[in-house]
Amino acid sequence: MKCKTSDYFAKCCYQLKYDAYSYRVPESTYPSTPRDGAVNRATRGQESQVTHHDHAGDIATRSLGSAVFPNEETEEGVFHHEVLTAVQRWITLHGWPGGPFPVLVPDGLRSGVSKGSAADAAQDKSSKTPATNNQKKNYTKTIYDLLAHLSGRPVPGIPVNQALPSDPTERVRQLHWQHTTMMTFLKTQGASISHIKPEFLFEPPDYYRWVKLQNKAKEKQWLREGKDLSTSPSNQSQSSLLDEALFESVSKRAWTDLMLQTIKVLVLARVTPRQYKNLPTAGGVPLPSINPDPLCSNIYSVGERILLSWLNHHYENQRHKIWSNAQKGGVPASRWVVNFDYDLLDGLVLGAILAAHVPFLINTHLVGMYTHPSTAEQCLHNALKVVTAFRYIGLDYDIQAIDITDPNPVSLLMLCVHLYQRLPQYTPKTTVEFVGTLHETVIRQVQLSNPSNKPLVYHAIIAGQDARDFDLPKGEIVTIPPKTKHDLKVNFTSRFLRPAQAVLVLVGRRAGAATGTTLVFNLRTVIDNITPDGLIQCESPCYQLKRVDLEIFNPFKESGLKFSLKLFLSLMVMDPMDRRRRTLSRESGQRLTTARGK
Repeated sequence: MKCKTSDYFAKCCYQLKYDAYSYRVPESTYPSTPRDGAVNRATRGQESQVTHHDHAGDIATRSLGSAVFPNEETEEGVFHHEVLTAVQRWITLHGWPGGPFPVLVPDGLRSGVSKGSAADAAQDKSSKTPATNNQKKNYTKTIYDLLAHLSGRPVPGIPVNQALPSDPTERVRQLHWQHTTMMTFLKTQGASISHIKPEFLFEPPDYYRWVKLQNKAKEKQWLREGKDLSTSPSNQSQSSLLDEALFESVSKRAWTDLMLQTIKVLVLARVTPRQYKNLPTAGGVPLPSINPDPLCSNIYSVGERILLSWLNHHYENQRHKIWSNAQKGGVPASRWVVNFDYDLLDGLVLGAILAAHVPFLINTHLVGMYTHPSTAEQCLHNALKVVTAFRYIGLDYDIQAIDITDPNPVSLLMLCVHLYQRLPQYTPKTTVEFVGTLHETVIRQVQLSNPSNKPLVYHAIIAGQDARDFDLPKGEIVTIPPKTKHDLKVNFTSRFLRPAQAVLVLVGRRAGAATGTTLVFNLRTVIDNITPDGLIQCESPCYQLKRVDLEIFNPFKESGLKFSLKLFLSLMVMDPMDRRRRTLSRESGQRLTTARGK
């Protein structure tokens, strides 16, 4: 069965085989990277055999099909486990309103779904700790908190902080209703989760209690109709009851698919053609147009096609600019980026995306990449360069070099979504000019405003060719109180006559639920005056060479510097004060002459 690549998020509807996916990647799209060398996977055909415990379990497993999480000893199971890990890492960092919160799928989301039952609240009250539920809110997160944060509104009909009933039967019924309501909300957003039953999202004791309740209800219905109880559907349901190990596998797959679909409809759906048209263009080259018709591709969704077009455009336009004089291979070959794993594993496409939006990274981080990597070590070198560049500019994303060289398509797709949303913020807002005298300190102020009701925290970075000549006298951490403005002082001390340039980057840091957008300013300098450090008088007869000893003072804090000396011939050298007196006398004479002429 041929499945869609958007089924990275919809593979809950299809039986996704990693072998089939790998086979579909055309070799011609990736001529310069050693795929098998960079990806340390077991060769095909070496998959471990799955041993079933009994015949009944085998039948149940086959009947459930793709609803069961694959055995992690198989290559398919390894792939799905990597997908689950990628989802957990993304949710941990980006899924909660109060900042990063570690979570395990499915255990953490299943156990924290209630934030305490009514019995717990009564026990807290009897122990004189009535604020326990508020405290639990700080260390317990639920799927409803996740959906409220990603969608910007609570799930309709489900109170976020409502405690579940203390009665086990009522508790299970309430849980089933809440999960059904939540899944209905996701379906209206476009999620493909019809194969997930609400009871698969329960913890094991709640699942068995729910099945027991359903069987009792069926038996009562059967008796009311006057039929033989031995032939009731409850007996068949009892035979198809999942054992605990099989239920854990089904629940794990259900939660994984639910999280993938949630990310697809609430995060990936933000990548729209309208937003794509409004992106700033690097170098004045317009972005290619995208056909918004979802039926024009049976592989990728509209958002995925936009991301691939964005990657292809910047790679093709930046590869000559970055690596035209590269010492490690020259200009890389042209390529079509058609997937989110193998075509990104050498780091060159990600490096081109960085260069298009943050050009000052080219000389410091990107120019030293291998443009035709032939070994896994060279791919890892490139990935380290890219990850180091992420850290340098303050991109808050949980990514390691091995995540690029041993790629998982879901992990790198979410990375591309993050870059697509964050990198355009690195476009400079304006240019701050520093005009002054050579070797003197010039101070400028950048005014920052906070229109929100919460404080904003920024981490200030000065980067670029002459970053060392600029300084932040009040430190790198900038805090702006609510509804106020803040003047950020930037000092520049010139060392050379040539104009200096750098970039001021203000990266928003999370302070509670508020995070400021990234702000970037160009810093440019102009030296408009030179003040002599001293005057040396020398007298000698005409046409006679006389030696003069000139003492050079090093004004910098470094030793071993080499100074370039230049001599300029002047017709007259005079004392600066004498020069000023003669200038004033000349100006007064001109004014007097003008007055007489009138």
